[in-house]
Amino acid sequence: MTASIQEGIYLKDKPEVFMQQFITEVQQEMDKGTIQRSNPVHFIMNLFSLVVYPFIVKPLNQHLFGLNEQEYENIVKERKTVILNTLFNN
Repeated sequence: MTASIQEGIYLKDKPEVFMQQFITEVQQEMDKGTIQRSNPVHFIMNLFSLVVYPFIVKPLNQHLFGLNEQEYENIVKERKTVILNTLFNN
């Protein structure tokens, strides 16, 4: 993804080129052992899901867990570390 951005290729302009380069970067990290081996598309879909899901279901999560706005914001901030630990081999 960083290579795509550095080359001036943005998701909104050329999504297929951007994503292909992102897949290539993910595969390279899998080859290095930074990311567990799998289909890179699965990794990217998991990344997107982990990041977007809390925002899509925010009202439901707040209701289910009895969280106010500040408490939910704190949970979302904590997810940054949770997501990194979930996706990357540490």
